[in-house]
Amino acid sequence: MKKLIVPFTVIFSAEEQADKFEAGIFHNINFKQEPLRQEASLKIIHDLNVFDDKENLGKEYPIALRLIEQVKSGRYNAIPWLRVNDSIDQDYYRTVCLRIVQLINKFIPEIKKACEEEQKKLPSTQAKYEKLDSQLAELQTLHNQLVEKLDDFKFRSNYDVTSPEYRTLEKDIYGYSLQVRDLQNQYNGAKYSLEVRKSQLKTYQSFLDKVQDANAIEQALNIVGREYEQFEGNEYGNISFLCAMVFYALLDNNRLKSFVYWAKQNGINKIVDADDLSDDGSENLVNMFERIHQTKRNEIFISMQFGDSQSELIYEKIVRAVETFNAKHRNITLNPRPIRIDRTIESSTFSIQDRILDAIQSCSLIIADLSSANINVYHEIGYAMGVAQSHNMIPNMILLYKEDTDHNKERKDVDKFIGFNLRNLSQLRFKDYSQLVDGLVERLEKHYGV
Repeated sequence: MKKLIVPFTVIFSAEEQADKFEAGIFHNINFKQEPLRQEASLKIIHDLNVFDDKENLGKEYPIALRLIEQVKSGRYNAIPWLRVNDSIDQDYYRTVCLRIVQLINKFIPEIKKACEEEQKKLPSTQAKYEKLDSQLAELQTLHNQLVEKLDDFKFRSNYDVTSPEYRTLEKDIYGYSLQVRDLQNQYNGAKYSLEVRKSQLKTYQSFLDKVQDANAIEQALNIVGREYEQFEGNEYGNISFLCAMVFYALLDNNRLKSFVYWAKQNGINKIVDADDLSDDGSENLVNMFERIHQTKRNEIFISMQFGDSQSELIYEKIVRAVETFNAKHRNITLNPRPIRIDRTIESSTFSIQDRILDAIQSCSLIIADLSSANINVYHEIGYAMGVAQSHNMIPNMILLYKEDTDHNKERKDVDKFIGFNLRNLSQLRFKDYSQLVDGLVERLEKHYGV
């Protein structure tokens, strides 16, 4: 009979350091070398509280352990993966807390870089806006002076509308009005760019301020908890999904809603495996959404009447303008593309109206043709204006109007035909289609800053 020899090791430690020493051995040997659930290791670390310098465990641990302390109270039991079960076999909340902090830390360098880039670009954007503001005020003053001069001329008892002086004044006023309109469009574009840049900078700075604050992460969990109330049954996603939601709640609440909407559309919330041993699942999920989100941001939503010959020709010129822009700027990776809803509807449970509203929310630019006075176009413009207002920004939109449109049979004044309240939005009025193509290319360059 052979003897069974079992190797073993005896480790001695000072009695006063026994708990700390035992916890260290448990963590460093068992967790690092055996496929032991991280939840058990974190329980030892948190409950024994024997690690004086928690940062030696990793830079994520100090905040993660403070977060675990709050979650352990049961205040987040409405979130499945943060539910406290008092059973190491059923608990996941400690692992989730660590995964949340790890995910946040992975994106800190990227957010810092983006923040620095926005800070560098802000002064030139501000200067361009202020210059256009000054030029517009000066031009409007000159225009108003000419209008007053014409009014004075009309008050003369014997003024003659055929006189050279009257005709010159009318011609000059018309010329200045065109310049004011063009400069107003440039001013609106510069104002929008400045507001977007300031908003992005504020978002990045706020994120960087909050990521080192356990209280801020707790507030993000409260926001995420309200999102979980909208899920049906057990369609609440896995741990990676939860971590990604917390990341977006810290970054931007509007981006969080877009992320959740995208996840629901693609059934990601129906994947409910724990995946608690995966430390890159949430990072992959965020990167996947960001790539898709950026693609959406490069879409240009086309709002117009379809079917009549004039509208179809205008659409063809819009496509040509976008193609010209892309060919002209091959060195950049924007590659925007027009989205025409009647040609991109896929078979799904979502209605056409849902698809339209989703496209308006996710696109970077809207081109709306007012030449047909189509009621659906005005509805889409109004929705886009509401979305922009909710973000405290002006709508990023280009309105088109064909000056000799087939639809203005009564030959109404342009502002009456298209609507007085749309005058302040960037407009491109054209008589021939070459003006439309050239004008759109120019406005795309201003929009994308190239």
